[in-house]
Amino acid sequence: LPIVERLGDKPRLARFLFETGYAHVFSAQHDIGKPMLERALAIGEENDDPEIIGYASMGLMWHYQAWEPATPETRETVLRLSDTGFRIGEELRDVWLASKSLLGPTIYYNALGFPDESRRRALRLMEYGRTTNDPRPRAMGLWAMSILNGVYGAYGEAIANAEEAIAIGLSPVDRTMALGGKAAALAMTGQPDEAVRMLAEVNTKLRDGGLMIGVTLFDFNYGAALAMNGDIAQAVRWIDECGRLFAEWGYAASPAMADLYLGGIYLQMAIGAEKPPLSVVRRNLWFLLRSVPVAGAKARHHLERAAAFFEDADMPALHAWVLLDLGRLDAAKRRRDRARAYFEEARPIAESIREPALVERIDQAMAALEPG
Repeated sequence: LPIVERLGDKPRLARFLFETGYAHVFSAQHDIGKPMLERALAIGEENDDPEIIGYASMGLMWHYQAWEPATPETRETVLRLSDTGFRIGEELRDVWLASKSLLGPTIYYNALGFPDESRRRALRLMEYGRTTNDPRPRAMGLWAMSILNGVYGAYGEAIANAEEAIAIGLSPVDRTMALGGKAAALAMTGQPDEAVRMLAEVNTKLRDGGLMIGVTLFDFNYGAALAMNGDIAQAVRWIDECGRLFAEWGYAASPAMADLYLGGIYLQMAIGAEKPPLSVVRRNLWFLLRSVPVAGAKARHHLERAAAFFEDADMPALHAWVLLDLGRLDAAKRRRDRARAYFEEARPIAESIREPALVERIDQAMAALEPG
C-alpha cells in the first residue's frame, strides 16, 4: 500500500484498495477491509470513476450484509449498494461486477428468512446468465437456489440445482459452494455419511482459501450432518464452537443460528421417535447419559432463545421454523394446546413469505395433533 500511495495514481490506488479491502471483508477481517472500500469509493466519487464506484459499492454491499446487524437501515444500505453495483456493471458490460452485485441480496434474503425474495433474485441471476451468454451468473444462481431449497425442504431440487452448477461452473468458488449446497441436502435425504465427507471437503477449501463468508454458510450444516451420522457429541461441540467463533468474527445472527441447530438436535433426542443404533450409543455414551434426561429442557432453552432473536430481528422464515420446532416439542410431551398455539402462530408467518414447503410441514404437524 505505501508503494501504491507513492505512485500518485488515484485510479490505480482505488483499484488496489478495492481488491485488498474486498479480500479482507471475505476473510472476516472487515475492520480492515471496510475502511479500504470506503476510501476506494470516495476516490471513485471524487474522480467520477464509475468502475471504481461500482466495485467499491459491491464490496461494501458484502460487508454490510455479512458483518453488520440486519437493521432496517442496514438492509436498505445493502440493496442500495447492490443496485449501484449492478447498474454500473450493466453499463460497463462487466458481467462479474453485475453478477456479484445481484448475488449479494440473493444470499442475504435467504439468511434473513425471506425465501421468496431470495428465490426471485436467484432466478433473476440465472436469467442474467442467459441474456449475457455467460455461464457464471447461472452457476451462481443455481448454487444459491440449491442452498435455499435445501434450507426449506426441497431436497431433490437442491441436489439438482447443485449438480448443474458444478457441471457448468468455471470458478472453483462456484463449484465449492454448489458442493456445499448438495451436501447439506444429502444429509436430509438419508446420506449423512456422504454429506459429512463432502462438507469436510468444502470446509477445508473455504478455510484454506480464506473465504470465511462461505464458512458461515456451511459450518452449521456440517454440525447437523455429524449429528445425523451418529456423532452427536461431536456435533454439539462443533455447533457451539462455530456459534462463538462466528460471533467473534462479527456475524450478528451467529448465536441464534447455533441455538436453532442445537435446539433441533436436542429436540430429536427429546422426541425419541427412534432409538439410536447400539454403535451410536457407544460412540456418544457419556454425552447421552448426561443429555437425554434434560434433552427437552435444553431443546426449549435453545429454541426459545432463537425464536426471540428471529422475531426481534424480523427474520420470518427462521422464526416460523423455530415455532414449528417448539410446537413439535410440546406435541411430543402431549401438551396439545400449547403445540397448537405454536403451529397457529407459525403458519401465517410462513404463508406471508410464500414458502409452501414450510407451510406444508406446519400443516402436517397440526394434523398429527388430531385424535385418530
